[in-house]
Amino acid sequence: MPSESEAIEFANSPLSFYELLNLETTAQAKDVRRAYRKTALQYHPDKNPDNPSAVEKFHLLTAAQEILCDVALRAAYDNALAAKVAKKRRAEAYDSNRRHMKEELEARENSFKRQKTEVDEKKREFERLKEEGVRRRKEMDERKKREAAAEEEEEEEDAAKMEIDQDDDNQEVVVGESKFSELDRTLKVKWRRKGAGEMMDRAGLIDIFGRFGKIDECVVVSGSAEKEKKYASALLIFHNIAHAYAAVHRDKKALEEEDDEWGIFRDVIWASGKEPDLTFKKSSKTAEKQKEAPPPPSKPQGKEAQSNPEGTKDDKQEKFPTFSKSYKPTSKSTPSFSFKASSFKKPTTSTDSSSRADEMDFESVTLMRMKAKAAERRQAEQQKLTEELLKREAEEEKAN
Repeated sequence: MPSESEAIEFANSPLSFYELLNLETTAQAKDVRRAYRKTALQYHPDKNPDNPSAVEKFHLLTAAQEILCDVALRAAYDNALAAKVAKKRRAEAYDSNRRHMKEELEARENSFKRQKTEVDEKKREFERLKEEGVRRRKEMDERKKREAAAEEEEEEEDAAKMEIDQDDDNQEVVVGESKFSELDRTLKVKWRRKGAGEMMDRAGLIDIFGRFGKIDECVVVSGSAEKEKKYASALLIFHNIAHAYAAVHRDKKALEEEDDEWGIFRDVIWASGKEPDLTFKKSSKTAEKQKEAPPPPSKPQGKEAQSNPEGTKDDKQEKFPTFSKSYKPTSKSTPSFSFKASSFKKPTTSTDSSSRADEMDFESVTLMRMKAKAAERRQAEQQKLTEELLKREAEEEKAN
């Protein structure tokens, strides 16, 4: 006869006695005995001598019949079996809750991932639009600069046309030499030999610096054969002092953005070591000629004035027409002037031409300085406008 502890142990086993006998938990003792006799015949050792599992099941049937027919043992078995079933149901409920919680957690994680992906996409789109706006503003600024430069160039061309004296009688005009020497118009250029500077030669220098004006000569200084220097140098002789001045006072940042080749140049300086004196002074020959010139005829009085009433008119016609230096024609309108042939009958000497050449050089340099200051002022205004736009975009981004 099994003990009560054995009955509890059987209740905790995987196979239930009620399932083994195919009975309900409310079956009576007589029903247990009938089911035992019927099932035991199938698993009796005499009928299954070579089947070890049948023998084991027969012993379980015997224990089941003894425990379920005994009131005390059956009560202990049923209590242990009920506790086992309750524990199983609690485990299943716990697994269900845990599975539900797990599914809910995964759903929240997926939702967070989707939201993060949407935020990242919006941020990337915002950055793309921001870069596109900056690019468009830069293109607009560059287009305005080009238009302003083209307009200034057109104004300079019109001014140059106005400064040329047109001779109706096809008289030859002798143009004097500038007061600036060849050394004054010579620049010393130094650049790095390595990288892009390794291929720099005379033709390349003329091509790069030729944008500022005509170059009369370019001499590349060759280095020592024993020891190659880190920097190469060359001498550029410009045809006009204004062109040399423009090359020295160029806009480095704008040129480097436009062309990477400008980044290799270390120095672009005056070959003489200092900037030439650009102030305009009249030559001694011009001053002497002005002293030697006869004074204008005095106005006739009395009868002489009456006898020659046209004298004043003739004197006025002999005077040369003068132009105001402050006047600068624009590209939109070109004023017209009419002169009489008598006003051009006086020949132009080399001394007057030399003085005019000096004055033209001085005016060109002055114009270059004014243009440089105007460009710096425009660049500062554009920089200020760009900073304000970026600040406004940053504030809008924070507000969103």
